[in-house]
Amino acid sequence: MPKLKFFLWRMLLRILPVREDLQRHGLDVPTLCPICDSGEGESLEHLFIRCPVAIRLRDAIGLSLPLNFDSSYHFALLWRLLLCHDAPYIISDWLILCWRLWKGRNNVVFSPYAQFTVPVFRRQFLSHRDSNRLAIVSPAPPPLLPSRNRASSAVLSGAFQGLRLAVDGATSSHQSGAIGIVGLTGVIPTFAFGSFIRGVSNPGLVELLAIQEALYLLQRWHWHDRDLLLTGDAQVVIDKLVSGNLSDARAGAIYSEVHALLVQLPKVVLQFMPRNANRAAHLVAQHALRFPGLPPLLFDFCYLFYYVR
Repeated sequence: MPKLKFFLWRMLLRILPVREDLQRHGLDVPTLCPICDSGEGESLEHLFIRCPVAIRLRDAIGLSLPLNFDSSYHFALLWRLLLCHDAPYIISDWLILCWRLWKGRNNVVFSPYAQFTVPVFRRQFLSHRDSNRLAIVSPAPPPLLPSRNRASSAVLSGAFQGLRLAVDGATSSHQSGAIGIVGLTGVIPTFAFGSFIRGVSNPGLVELLAIQEALYLLQRWHWHDRDLLLTGDAQVVIDKLVSGNLSDARAGAIYSEVHALLVQLPKVVLQFMPRNANRAAHLVAQHALRFPGLPPLLFDFCYLFYYVR
């Protein structure tokens, strides 16, 4: 899973914010391990290998250190030994163990009443392990989504009379963006939804988040059982979702989630639409970017209808 790959990358580059490394970089933080009472400082070697809590959790799920590995060795050596292991799932099981342990550690650090419980940890570990193994065993590419080429010309000519959801994103130079979603019957807007997104200024990512939010709205409003056309003017994003080519270093997990939602909604057809046929959603996104304090559904329909016409 992409989140596990990203976590492994951070772990092997030693950029996870464990307490000893934070203090080494000049931060005044306590160095003792927050999840055990051993009195040892929190380093990667301690947290994932020597910590009594980590040892107890490894025993609960049946994982053990390689025979030729000593707990005082450098952390990266453990992964070199695991990569040479004959069993194909050993490295992924260790990765899920470390990831769940890191999330549990963060819960203890940032939530004053959180604590480790072995049964809950074991259940979470087994759930993630099974889903990850299923992804490894069944690496079939995502199915192609249906296309409706005739709908594009029908929308542009004004002859399309079905329900269409137009989505668009807008960004500013202040590290922020906004999404716009408009429901149209023909060219008549029936509702508009806009939302401000702080801290996201990548145009492709904002367009992807707009499609994701539109699919969530369809599920929330129980409109997934009717034929509906979902259109946007981000051709690169839509081509990736339709073709199933979901590899993206920055937003791979979001692409996978949106594609899974589209597969679950077979009556919703995603299609590229030029900007001149997507002006309504563009205006709503610009409006949400200009007025971030407005509630998502409060937009001036007369203003919107005037510019759509």
